[in-house]
Amino acid sequence: MIKANTVTSIALIALLGGTFSAAAHGSKSDKGMKGGVEFSTLDTDNNGQITKQEFEAHKLAHITALDADGNGQISAEELSASMKSRFEARLADKNHSADKTEKKLERMEKKISKRVARMLSKLDANEDGALSIEEMTAKNERHDHFAKRDTNEDGMISEEEFNAKASGDKRGNKRGHK
Repeated sequence: MIKANTVTSIALIALLGGTFSAAAHGSKSDKGMKGGVEFSTLDTDNNGQITKQEFEAHKLAHITALDADGNGQISAEELSASMKSRFEARLADKNHSADKTEKKLERMEKKISKRVARMLSKLDANEDGALSIEEMTAKNERHDHFAKRDTNEDGMISEEEFNAKASGDKRGNKRGHK
């Protein structure tokens, strides 16, 4: 069960663009970046802190963008298309040969299909075969990505806290605790 929760969380993280991705999924070479999201993008009031509201608004915007047809439901096809698009973009950045890229895409499509099925089985509370925004944003204490980044527990993420995660600081220790 724990493995299934972890896999589902990783798939959701990858899907949502890295806003609240685990450090392993972020760009470790781009200090201040989380999977391509800059600190300044999340700090919408430019006060040098990311509040829970700013964090959640960005997350909601990403989830809403997944609903390509605008019907309020995120289908398996929409989830798959988004994952495939993000994977293709990452591949394009790596300048692989066309043959190598095609092989990687074929393997990834199988993985995407399995991830989407796991996400639906885990998150689709009403079992209608699609995810509502409410199902996608349901509180999950174990995977409270804002709290994980707010290492000093002041209710805000400073640029220092954000950059520590972006640069691969996976200790998870609260400031002052060893």
